[in-house]
Amino acid sequence: IAEWCSTRRLDDPEHARRALADCEAAARDPAAVPAVAFVRGRLAIQLGDREALEGRDPRPWYVRAQEDLEASMSRHGEPAASHHLGIVLVKLGECDERAAIDASGRYREAAALLEESLAHGPPDPVTYDLRGVALSHLGKSEQAAGRDPRPTLREAIRCYDRAIERAPDRGDAYSNRGIAWKNLGQAEAVRG
Repeated sequence: IAEWCSTRRLDDPEHARRALADCEAAARDPAAVPAVAFVRGRLAIQLGDREALEGRDPRPWYVRAQEDLEASMSRHGEPAASHHLGIVLVKLGECDERAAIDASGRYREAAALLEESLAHGPPDPVTYDLRGVALSHLGKSEQAAGRDPRPTLREAIRCYDRAIERAPDRGDAYSNRGIAWKNLGQAEAVRG
């Protein structure tokens, strides 16, 4: 089940819930626990995304994903877990921002995990783009707190540059880089 679930995006929430139940059953085997935690984390991200699309609160699923992915990393050292944990921390940070909660810690941790993922795996354009997103959000949080966001925003732009170098057809990276440039320009206007 772990291999099957990890290679498919389960857009049907009922299929995702059934896969999650199968993972719970597979977790009865102690040897399977780290791999199952990784798959459960990925499924929880997808279920949280579905909740968000349907206008419901995705946080419970994202928190579960965070717990499972952290368990997978601590027990198994699953290299892909840091990538997915970075994703879920960005999503939780976005939820925190909507609730007017300071999310800078989540964004900082997400950026560090995504950097770790890049250090241990191939230079993936999606991971560079996601790290740029985490850093861009962190820069916004720094500016809101009265700190200088320029170094963080410049690093975000470098991440987008790397994503674009590796996948020139990746529209998200161009769009995200444009927003980071705009935010950097505003920060430089304020800071002089």
